[in-house]
This record gives sequence, structure tokens and C-alpha cells, in this order.
Amino acid sequence: AYRIIGGWASSDSGEASDNKVDISKGTGTAPTVNATEIIGGLFGGVNEGNTVTISDGIVNVSNRIIGGELASSDAKNNGVTITGGTVTTNSTSLDIIGGQAYSGTAFGNSVSIGNDTDSTTEANVKVKNIIGGKSSTGAADSNKVTIGNDGRKAAVTVTASGDIIGGQSDSSTASGNSVSISQGKNTTTAVTAASIIAGKTAG
Repeated sequence: AYRIIGGWASSDSGEASDNKVDISKGTGTAPTVNATEIIGGLFGGVNEGNTVTISDGIVNVSNRIIGGELASSDAKNNGVTITGGTVTTNSTSLDIIGGQAYSGTAFGNSVSIGNDTDSTTEANVKVKNIIGGKSSTGAADSNKVTIGNDGRKAAVTVTASGDIIGGQSDSSTASGNSVSISQGKNTTTAVTAASIIAGKTAG
């Protein structure tokens, strides 16, 4: 298996921003993707606005799907969006994370699953944890997870063996984070998780 990365800045003084990974049907058949990780933007001194979008196909990932990830600064406004298709894993450790920082703040990152009105393709997601934004030593502020939309036409099914968390800080504060789940008017939204938590800290 392999990693799929939209953009990679190997230096902390570089910038990984506004990179994209887009998995969609296009005009052909729906794709089948097997990978260890899918990351929109990796590292850099600036990591902002990176996205992973999945709208169709079968996506099998063993480790992580992350909008943006970096080590030494803030992860801002990164996201993972799934409007359709099947996202699954052959392991027990797949996490979907909008944005992850290790020493900086995770701010304004998001995971969106089935939060649209146009798709007629069912969205089926089976993972361990879903986290809007996460930081190891910094704060987690204004991150969110959104599942379903009241105007959606196709069913949404999310099964998390672990937790669904808006924002998580392993050693600092978490504020203004959220998890939102909506039922479509003409379809179903089914969510299973060990816990659903708006903001999580080590304490």
C-alpha cells in the first residue's frame, strides 16, 4: 500500500497550504483506492486550507485520512469532506482528522460526512475515530464534525469503533468545538460511536 499526499513541505520554514486530494467518479467508473494514508497537506511552517474530498468509489485506508498535518506550528482551516462512496479499513486504527498539529493550535479544521444536498450517492464510513481538529501540545479551537444534512437525498451511515470528537487537545485547552448530526428529509442518517464529544482534553 502507499500514501497519497496532495502537497508536502519537508521543511518547517516551508508552506503546505491549499493542497487537495480529490477522489471522485468523474465520467468513468467509480474508483477503488487502497492506501496507508491520505493527506491533503503535510508539514510546513504554515499548514492551512488543505483538503481531502471523497465523492464516490471504494476507499480502503489502513491508518489515517487527514486534511492537513504539521509538527511545529498551527493547523488551520483544513478539512476532510465525504459526500459519497465507501470509506473503510482493513485494520482497527483508521482515524479521519480534519487538521492535526503537534506543537501548535488546531483551529477551524473540519470533517464533513454527507453534509450536502446534491449527492445521490450513499456515504458509508467505517473507521476508528473521527476528529475535526487535534493538537498534541497546543489548543484545539473552533473545530467541527458535521454528519448529514436535512436536505440530503442519499443515505449516510457512519460507524466509529472509537469516538467522534469536534476538537481534541492532548495537553492544553479545547474550546468552541462542535459535533452536528442531521437527518435528511428523504433519507436516513445512521451514526454509531463509543462516544460523541464536542471538545476533549487530557483532563
